[in-house]
Amino acid sequence: MKNKIIKQLLGISLAAVMFAQLPVYSFARDYYIEDGDITIHASETSQTVTQSNQSFEDYEPVISNRDSDTPSTNEISIEADAGQTADVTLKNVNIDSSNYGPAIITEGYGNVNIELDGTNYVTSDDRFAGLQKENGGILTIKDDNGVVGSLIATGGENGAGIGGGADGIGSDIIITGGNVTATGGDCGAGIGGGHNADGNNITITGGNVTATGGECAAGIG
Repeated sequence: MKNKIIKQLLGISLAAVMFAQLPVYSFARDYYIEDGDITIHASETSQTVTQSNQSFEDYEPVISNRDSDTPSTNEISIEADAGQTADVTLKNVNIDSSNYGPAIITEGYGNVNIELDGTNYVTSDDRFAGLQKENGGILTIKDDNGVVGSLIATGGENGAGIGGGADGIGSDIIITGGNVTATGGDCGAGIGGGHNADGNNITITGGNVTATGGECAAGIG
């Protein structure tokens, strides 16, 4: 009897140690932009979301504002490593980074998918796009989950609404759904390149898209 109890205790202890070593998974967690800048990173092994020095493994993060009527000045960075895809949902986000930098920036060599839920506003500082596309893969803006979504993206002076900042190329952008309004600043395209830069490989297969370039820029391109 004594040996049986010892074996049971050892089994419980071993299970506790193994459980403690497992990563903590979080799926479709809500992150509020008012709580600080948000960084999403998709690697070969996981997708993590970092905010205020806390990181969570999350493959379906939802970023929101607690009060969508009041813009936040915090920013979103989405990075995907080569061969990987970062997936993010924007839900009633309102960011005005017009005195700081890009409201949203995509980075890395992989692909980025952005799902739109509710009404999302992003406005950036001079020389930055409203949604600044710098990842080497494809940026896809979509509205797939049955919730009506929209994006109103406004670039700062010489930045595109969606695409490149000043002197930045806006390429490999796909829009498959949602109500998308993109307005470039001064010489930035609505969707495409920033001032003094090209825009190419821009594909629209669905949704309602309005793209307006700045004073000396194309609506798309």
